Amino acid sequence: DFVTFLKIYGIIWIVLNILLAPFIWIKYQQKKNNTNHGKHAVNFDIPKDKNGKILTPMEAGIIDNTKLEQNDVMATIFDLAIKKIIKIEEIEKKKTLGIFGGNSEYKLIRLNEDESDLASFEKTLLEKLFKGGKEINMKDIKTFYTTFAKLEKESFESLIAKGFYTKNPKDQKAGLLIFGIIGVATLNLI
Repeated sequence: DFVTFLKIYGIIWIVLNILLAPFIWIKYQQKKNNTNHGKHAVNFDIPKDKNGKILTPMEAGIIDNTKLEQNDVMATIFDLAIKKIIKIEEIEKKKTLGIFGGNSEYKLIRLNEDESDLASFEKTLLEKLFKGGKEINMKDIKTFYTTFAKLEKESFESLIAKGFYTKNPKDQKAGLLIFGIIGVATLNLI
């Protein structure tokens, strides 16, 4: 009979969702930093793809939390300086009356036009940074972060091509969120 089924389903739903889920969450929170498993192993190897090519800081940052962040872009800028594609130069400002100001500023200078070894998102980053010439003041980069979407899209495409993802994880998260909303809205009947 259908009414009996609903009662049984209701009891199961209450046990799983209202009693078991919080219990599991509390146990997880208690045990997540448990040191009984020994010391944490630290890996200092630079991440590489399946062909042995070193990942860029932007790719490694995205793998870490499946999104592009400001720190990932800044790390890529420093990586480009290490590769001698750009130069970071400090501009010292003189103090007024010997007391006020005096903070240093930095500018980026584009050195190398040979970008054959760079990933597409690194080329996009350089294009966006140096669209006005060969030099840019770091304080002018604040408006640059509106171009994150294109950099993130190209980075995900690179990681998919290298085999770190099968699909864009943002799309997969959106799909899971939709299924979760449907599950909650239908009381998990589906």
